[in-house]
Amino acid sequence: MSYGGYLAEIDTDEEFQFIVKELLIPQSTFFDIAFIGASDKEHENTWINLHSKTEIAVKKWRANQPDNSQGNEHCMGFWPWKDSNNWYFNDYPCQNMPIHHERFICEIPK
Repeated sequence: MSYGGYLAEIDTDEEFQFIVKELLIPQSTFFDIAFIGASDKEHENTWINLHSKTEIAVKKWRANQPDNSQGNEHCMGFWPWKDSNNWYFNDYPCQNMPIHHERFICEIPK
């Protein structure tokens, strides 16, 4: 069944905190990465929301990120930093990730 959803776009600090508290912390032992809907594939270091085509509003990057490691990290996701209570954004390859370590956060429009 289709609900018209898409990878989440984090528009406010409140939305960021909600996702961390309600979705990521309780599940943190089950995965390492939670992808959201932003990419810099078109222009390096210009992070754009894939659905709305707008620049990202929340920039809570992990220290020294994004770094575009090996020149192929163009998708955005949450990463736990030091412990599961501190999640931040990190850049990742958009494909060829080990499937058992990744999840996806989606949103459905009102």
